[in-house]
Amino acid sequence: KVINICIDTDIPDYVFNVYLAHEMVHAKQYITGELGYTKNGAFTWNGKKVKKGLAYHELPWEIEAMQKAELMAHAYKHFVGNL
Repeated sequence: KVINICIDTDIPDYVFNVYLAHEMVHAKQYITGELGYTKNGAFTWNGKKVKKGLAYHELPWEIEAMQKAELMAHAYKHFVGNL
């Protein structure tokens, strides 16, 4: 599979890293099959159709991405700072 991630680069480095980490979580979700689509375009999460109308912050794939993005970006900053 090929997954393209597009992020505006006209933002501070740390914000870019958080956004990239957030999108990388989504890439993992697609690759592993956690996040998917039905033939009619509805989202699925772990093989189950997701109820329409949920707020952005209530979507299970966004919850995971928001939880992990800051941690991943912080870990990356710490790693790069120690090179």
